[in-house]
Amino acid sequence: MRPAHSPASRLAVFTTLATAALLVELTADAGSRSMLVVIVCVLLLLVAGAAKLWFHNCFESRALIVLGLAATEVGALLSLTVGLPTSDRQPLNLAMLGLLVLPVVVVALLTLDARRRRPPVEPPRSPYAL
Repeated sequence: MRPAHSPASRLAVFTTLATAALLVELTADAGSRSMLVVIVCVLLLLVAGAAKLWFHNCFESRALIVLGLAATEVGALLSLTVGLPTSDRQPLNLAMLGLLVLPVVVVALLTLDARRRRPPVEPPRSPYAL
């Protein structure tokens, strides 16, 4: 049985793709070939996870998305504080702010969707007939 999609899971797909779009913007500013490869790999991970979440809404798609978002968040924090390898510290602009905020929003949406999909828990029944 396929799990049903909720508005939170659909919105998580779109915010994940928005994060991927911000990463596309960062590929123009990649300082070296190795940073370009890392950004493209995370970008592909996010797009694949978003497509899988759109069609299947399963645990694996959530794992792909969270892994890609964790790499994005760590990279954004590192580039704002100490700078990435082969580049200086980045200023806080709109793209970097989006890379800091959007992953948190996606994780919150995925958590909300997981809570809605969880079956309701019935209280334990008394062993005595009353």
